[in-house]
Amino acid sequence: MVEIDRFKLANDHFGHLQRDAILSAVADVLKQHTRAGDLAARFGGDEVVLLLPGASKEDAAGIAECVRRRVEEISRGVEGRQLTVSIDLAGMPDDGACRPR
Repeated sequence: MVEIDRFKLANDHFGHLQRDAILSAVADVLKQHTRAGDLAARFGGDEVVLLLPGASKEDAAGIAECVRRRVEEISRGVEGRQLTVSIDLAGMPDDGACRPR
């Protein structure tokens, strides 16, 4: 799960154009720094789910760190601050499993 930090603040202060620019910038980073077959999908206002099929936790952590660093390098920010993301990792089946009903 990737959460765009201060996203609501940017939307409230700068409007939909800034919000859309931030979403586009994060989407570009996800496209550039994930593997073929990975899937990124907007989950909520400031959250993106990133699915990494077949990736080990170590691989996922490496991808997450690369994405986090690259987003910080983006020159779009809120009130002069750099754009940042917070990323949580979970793997299946270690961190949960889907049980058929």
